[in-house]
Amino acid sequence: AGDTVDNATPLEQQLAEEGITGYGVHFEGYQQISSCEAYDVDLACTKPGKRLPFGILQGNHHLENFDDFIRKTGLIDLDHATAFLGVPIAALNDACIGTIDCTDGKGKVANREQAEQYLEDLKNSGQELPQSIIVASQDAAEVFAGTIPYIFAGGKHKFSVDEVDGSNIIYLGSIGQGGIRNAPEASALVVKMGKQGDVLSCQVARWQAFDDKITPSVEDCFKS
Repeated sequence: AGDTVDNATPLEQQLAEEGITGYGVHFEGYQQISSCEAYDVDLACTKPGKRLPFGILQGNHHLENFDDFIRKTGLIDLDHATAFLGVPIAALNDACIGTIDCTDGKGKVANREQAEQYLEDLKNSGQELPQSIIVASQDAAEVFAGTIPYIFAGGKHKFSVDEVDGSNIIYLGSIGQGGIRNAPEASALVVKMGKQGDVLSCQVARWQAFDDKITPSVEDCFKS
């Protein structure tokens, strides 16, 4: 899990869609990640299986032709999802992808209001609240604190974990290191969930997109 490069400008959209080497990253690689049906004695995969499915949420720097994009890439739209690969979750796009005026700080208000409505809808759904939620906006994250144990939030472009009202808010880093906007580091999460959406383990991988001489690191999310 992790933010991709920003997709706000035509150039950034082209980089994201075509995998052109921009800022040292590709919006590629997920196509080659698959399950494995057979291994050799050294546990190297000898028979790749089907490509693993990938989900996506839209942030405030969204693609203009999102439907075409997910059709071409085979990504799964997670907005308002109730499950992913059979695991119950909740998920919410950034409020600023629509026609809402998000200038002059209005985006913070819009995302909080959208999150509050979504939380109310979840409570009234008649289903148990999920153990985990993924939100595209960091401004929506604290709305779910104290209600949903694990909250994964994009938009900050820097990995960190905060404990708020008994919930863990895990802020995703940027796998593109923020694109031309630049972030201190690139990072992504490897998360293992139980059948109820509870987080069994979480690791953060950190690296420098602009300097391959710096050795990447992998740490426990809650101990780093």
